[in-house]
Amino acid sequence: MRYGIRAFDTSAYYGPSEIVLGGVLKALKDEFPRESCKLITKCGRYGLTPAEFDYSPSTIQRSVQRSLERLNTTYLDILYLHDVDMVADEVMPKRDGDHSTALSEDREAYDLGLGQEGKVLGEGDGKVLEAYGELKRTKEQGFVKNIGIMGNYLKLALLVRQKYGPMDVLMSFCHLTVQNDTFTPFVRELAGRAGVGQLLTASPLSSEALNMCSTWNGGLPNIALGFAYRNARDLGILTAVGMGSLEQVHETVKVWREIALDGSSQEREEHEDEVLRVFDASGCRNYS
Repeated sequence: MRYGIRAFDTSAYYGPSEIVLGGVLKALKDEFPRESCKLITKCGRYGLTPAEFDYSPSTIQRSVQRSLERLNTTYLDILYLHDVDMVADEVMPKRDGDHSTALSEDREAYDLGLGQEGKVLGEGDGKVLEAYGELKRTKEQGFVKNIGIMGNYLKLALLVRQKYGPMDVLMSFCHLTVQNDTFTPFVRELAGRAGVGQLLTASPLSSEALNMCSTWNGGLPNIALGFAYRNARDLGILTAVGMGSLEQVHETVKVWREIALDGSSQEREEHEDEVLRVFDASGCRNYS
């Protein structure tokens, strides 16, 4: 926290993460009181399989109370429904590939055409809407300041707006990276048409072009982080990064400071272009 990192994103699904984070924050509370940081967690997903998703209102309430206890806090700054993509009814003409045409010639096929905003397709959509209603109640009770969904799903953001009003926050993941930056055209639709108050992107790393960046200090993770930070900054959104060691913390902060203070160097952008050419040549650019 002395490094300036004051927002922490975790989940009920991430093993003992909430317990570990809560213990650290409790130990540092005299130096860093609760209001000095943002605590973000998720609910609804508790394992790897579809059977380990539970979006029922009673489970949502229990999950929130357990997260508050684990994090040693009386409120959460952000609460997400976790991985709504795996619960909502699936609408797409193809499962795999480049889905950027969802905002152009394939709008109707992706259920994103004008007039389709309030269309509930089935049981999955109903579960998400019911769970979001429970999140709204936790906010009204004062346990949560901001609520939203985690998932690459404009359709659900539109559906939520029709029933409850614009959501506070939405986190996309794996779609503003050096391998796949198809989140970019969705930003305007999510902020404008769906009225989402704050957009975030997460999971900025790719791993298919390690050799292309071997001569760059920090390698591909450094290049990928810089790409994600710069593009998110230009779009006016935030980036969440996972870190598993002190070395990764140092590297992440180093790249963030470089982009925030000095911008992007020509050499860095040349390495990015090399990586992009690898993805283009392999046919996996913008592949989901």
